Amino acid sequence: MTEHDLHTLVRDHVNSDEPPFQLTPDDTITRGRRTLRRRRAITGGVCAAALATIGAVTVPQLIDSGNGSSGNKVVAGSPDYDASQMPRIIDEHARVVFAKTTPGLPDGVRSVTDSQGTALPEKFWDKASQMTVDYTMAGREFRISLLHARSEAEGDRDTYCQAELASDYSVACETFDVDGRTVISQTMALRRIGDGWAVVPNKKLATFDPDKLWFSHMVEDVRSETLVVTATEVVKASSVEAADWNAPIDDLTSLVTDPELDIPAPPTDKDGCVWSLPITGTSNGVDQAGCMAQADAVEGP
Repeated sequence: MTEHDLHTLVRDHVNSDEPPFQLTPDDTITRGRRTLRRRRAITGGVCAAALATIGAVTVPQLIDSGNGSSGNKVVAGSPDYDASQMPRIIDEHARVVFAKTTPGLPDGVRSVTDSQGTALPEKFWDKASQMTVDYTMAGREFRISLLHARSEAEGDRDTYCQAELASDYSVACETFDVDGRTVISQTMALRRIGDGWAVVPNKKLATFDPDKLWFSHMVEDVRSETLVVTATEVVKASSVEAADWNAPIDDLTSLVTDPELDIPAPPTDKDGCVWSLPITGTSNGVDQAGCMAQADAVEGP
């Protein structure tokens, strides 16, 4: 997410969905953070009945090698961690989950990016801020995302859901406990904007063209002060009641809480600025906000 992306999203909301006046500085900051989180949740591209089952969420093991492990000993922080293998591992784990209820799941599109959303060459994957895999079908999309972003991970989960519901941007948003961590289940109405998405507020659903409506169900696990793991299904539907979800909430939860889906935090400089892809021929990375971060010299992308 670049500063330009955030400013564009906020401007879109001001122009079409939110009043551009009577906002205090605190209101602006709070809405900006919610907007950033909302865009993060839907850039990949639950009904009440699904939410009603969250009290009984179980987390099955995804890939069993016979010894309680998938055999992929590359968890972040371990001596065997290999960033070059993580996109493949994320893809494999996600495919096990999504393919259970979606026959003919297409090949996943893997993406590894820095803090500014810039695609990284493999030699920099160990410094990535985000790794994602997308599966796109007619009328349906799935995404798994591992993202390091402090602005995404901060704040109380229950408060976040309450704010999303109060702001009219979530059709449903609830939290539940998994092994002592608070996990979010959130549903939103969406519309296409180019290759991306924009939220359709609940108050506009009654008059919005049903042929242009999509709905997303996202399950999110905040692993640390910066790491957020989300699994999302997006379906084309005229209403949330008509949304034909394939992935049960238990499956999405098992995916986001899978301990083998983990990437280390990217480097930061002495000022706390997060690393981004260096300019060719320099030894430092400079993000679009002018933030300096330490990096290895780049011979070329």
